[in-house]
Amino acid sequence: MDEVKESDIPTASKPWSAKESWPSGKVPVEGDDVLIDSDMWIELDLAETPRLKKMEINGRLSFKDDKATLPKIHLMAHLIWVRAGELLIGTKEKPFEQEALIEMLGETESETLTLGGTVKAGNKVLATNNKVEMFGKKRCRMSRMIDSADAGAKEIKVDKTVTDFDWAIGDSLFIATSTLHHTHSEYRKITAITDGTITLDKALDHYHYGRATSTGDIYNNVDIRNEVLLLNRSVKIQGEKKDGWAGHVLVSDMLDGLTFRKGYMIADNVEFENLS
Repeated sequence: MDEVKESDIPTASKPWSAKESWPSGKVPVEGDDVLIDSDMWIELDLAETPRLKKMEINGRLSFKDDKATLPKIHLMAHLIWVRAGELLIGTKEKPFEQEALIEMLGETESETLTLGGTVKAGNKVLATNNKVEMFGKKRCRMSRMIDSADAGAKEIKVDKTVTDFDWAIGDSLFIATSTLHHTHSEYRKITAITDGTITLDKALDHYHYGRATSTGDIYNNVDIRNEVLLLNRSVKIQGEKKDGWAGHVLVSDMLDGLTFRKGYMIADNVEFENLS
């Protein structure tokens, strides 16, 4: 494995879609290995990339923030290794408003990634030994049921007065259990919503407790009304659904030659699916 040639990241980005942005003079195509070197800042400005092989990031890869012309960005690769560089989607001050999907490709026997010598990172992996920061659109994460619903019901009523309530048709929900049985929690999708009354894609299998106001007055300030959580986020990391083989995310420190790299990841309002 070649050593990273350390350099300062440029102060301005270059678009992924321009051949002039790449040392080879060619925009990456399906099956390519992609290297973003330490003297490069590439801004991903494609609705969908080709199915790439391995991507190594030693400079900076950011996602173009332009909801009007680019409502969704889909990055596909078998292996993504943020080795000495940065992967950035949105910022804390300006979260990413449009949709972003990073999809890890592969199956059981796909090529694996080796980090510094003999440390195996596996395959179908997003691995970082440096900096990954992703900030998705802020959404209302949780509400509580304001009326009880019996098994067989296709509607639930939740508190719409919670901060920034923005749930919509197509959103996925997790409905927590109201009993001691952990298996009584349920996953459903919203097919219709009027104020806080939600129509579900499938009838409930179990009873869920609700009340118009908090139960704190009768349970020592504890609100035990059923929690309902929103699962969708505008930024999503996903393992390709193929061969029953999930992808994974690895955040790790590493001795890279004579350089000790400290990996970290911030994932705020980010959704993970089919990953470990």
